[in-house]
Parts: sequence; structure tokens; C-alpha cells
Amino acid sequence: LDTRDTNLEQYFDECFSFIDEAKAAGGGVLVHCFAGRSR
Repeated sequence: LDTRDTNLEQYFDECFSFIDEAKAAGGGVLVHCFAGRSR
């Protein structure tokens, strides 16, 4: 759940690894916000 109190930094390494792996495999990744807003 993404609330104002959620520490998103705890997920950065996992997300960056996923993105890097997709790019290395010649793919891409769409990163979006469910609510359509930027934090």
C-alpha cells in the first residue's frame, strides 16, 4: 500500500535490478503510478 508514510526506498534496489535485467535482455519496462500522479 502506498501511503504518505510508506518508505518507498526499501523497494528501490529490487526495482532497479528488475529494470536493469529487462534492459540487458533487450526489453523495456513501463513504470507508472496506479493513481496517475507523481509523488
